[in-house]
Amino acid sequence: MIPDQASIAAMDMDSKQVDPLLPPTVTVPEPARHVNFLTGLLFFWLMPDRCGPHLAAMSIWRALGAYVFSWAITVFMSVLGWAAYIHQMPWTGLQEIRLSAACGVISLAVLSASGGWMSHPVVILMTTFISPQIILMILAIGLMPWCAGGDQTWSVFKRSLKSVYWSTTLLIPFSLVGAALAITHNAWSPWLDRDKPLVAAVIIISAFIVVMTLRVLLGGASRYVGNPEGPAFHPREPLCDECGYRIVGLPLATNCPECGTPVGDSLSGGRRRPTAWQQRTGLGRLSALIQMQWPILRSPDFFKHILVHNGLDAARSFCLATILLVLFVNLGLLKIWSMLWLRDTTIEPLLWATLLMAGIGLITQPLLMFVGSLWAQLVYGIRDYRISAIVCYYSASLMWPLILTVLITCAFMLTPIANAECLFLHKIPFTTLTGRIPIVVIIWGVLSIAAIMFWLKRLFAALRAVRYANI
Repeated sequence: MIPDQASIAAMDMDSKQVDPLLPPTVTVPEPARHVNFLTGLLFFWLMPDRCGPHLAAMSIWRALGAYVFSWAITVFMSVLGWAAYIHQMPWTGLQEIRLSAACGVISLAVLSASGGWMSHPVVILMTTFISPQIILMILAIGLMPWCAGGDQTWSVFKRSLKSVYWSTTLLIPFSLVGAALAITHNAWSPWLDRDKPLVAAVIIISAFIVVMTLRVLLGGASRYVGNPEGPAFHPREPLCDECGYRIVGLPLATNCPECGTPVGDSLSGGRRRPTAWQQRTGLGRLSALIQMQWPILRSPDFFKHILVHNGLDAARSFCLATILLVLFVNLGLLKIWSMLWLRDTTIEPLLWATLLMAGIGLITQPLLMFVGSLWAQLVYGIRDYRISAIVCYYSASLMWPLILTVLITCAFMLTPIANAECLFLHKIPFTTLTGRIPIVVIIWGVLSIAAIMFWLKRLFAALRAVRYANI
């Protein structure tokens, strides 16, 4: 009897066994090349994609030197501009520059000596060198998922921190432009009397600064260069996707002896497949974005079916698209609420509410990403930071409950009852420095904490679902 094609395929499946090692998940990175310090200091902000990854692979002392030089130039130009603006001094020669700087230093000294040790000028001067370091450290931690390239967590943090330090070179052109505007303010100050052009100019300049800052930060950490050191560059032993049992040498047609999961489900072509967001393009991506929100919110089982050793760019774009979707939907709901309840079409309160929701979402997301990645490494032993980053990016859909609490609070505050003296808005006295806090703020705080705890709990469950993933 001649066996049919199905029988041949079944016999081949029975004869095949799991390979002893799985191949690396990341190709060998390009070698790091030397970038001159002066070139990086002057041109990094113009070419972050080209220079940034190579500068991040160099010494931390070069990055600190760029940070110190950038701040020194910024402070010098700020003092010149401030003195020229306050004291109306010309800026036509070296002597005038020295005189202007001296006046600025003397003015700052007078301000700092005019009060006690806890006066505002003294506190500002004392924290000038401390607060930027803290801010840059927090920024570097938030940038780590973007820097993930398959290397060790400590390497990811160092590259992220060096990228942030080099990004401060953006202060040099900004300070030069600011000093030039302060020095020539007599020429353009009459233009300030025109409200609409001024507002338009402020919006355009602010948007330009934000775009340039993001371009420098993200471009500098866009890829990993240097020696291939990290878990993603080495072969791995295959494990059961469900329980972590070593499935080396087991036939592909059998089940895991520990938990009964089919061996084929743990390997390529098994249960882990590209998400709909990765597979679709154009308008199909919009429908995939909407369709994926509820499965992520409903159950951590969604993360048992996604690829976690590749697809970082797709997960990152899904996170950004989710934030925009959340803001768009909530802004629309808030607008409908204000039109139905207040019969009002003004947009200004809605813009402020949207900014509040955006700020809360953009702050909470990287904070929970850091907590989740740290938890994944310490508790679940996930050494590849890309895996944690992909899970955290897809978990951005878990922000819906938190943003909805902000939406409900903003909608309530837009109603006339919010300004009335009724039972629900009686102020509760406190003996602390906070004074009297409306009860609606307390309710919002409790709901927000509950929403964040839900987000964090589901994030931990999602990380647990990928701790043994092979693909």
